[in-house]
Amino acid sequence: MDERDVRLVKAISDLGTSPEAFFTVGETDFVVIAQLSSSDTVERLISEFEAIDGVERTNSTSRSGPSATSHARRRRTNSTR
Repeated sequence: MDERDVRLVKAISDLGTSPEAFFTVGETDFVVIAQLSSSDTVERLISEFEAIDGVERTNSTSRSGPSATSHARRRRTNSTR
């Protein structure tokens, strides 16, 4: 990871939703997993990701948990180099 990647991981961790960020090699730079309680929270997190300087595009996948309000959000983030 270079300095830019470290900055992006810090920006992700500062979002306050306790996401897990994983640096990857290949087409996707980071995979982020967050446990969220509502679709409003999901949308807010997406907006916050997109506002991070250096984030070029995102791809979302959601999974419903045991209850209808339990969501897991995976964010694949490609950043500018």
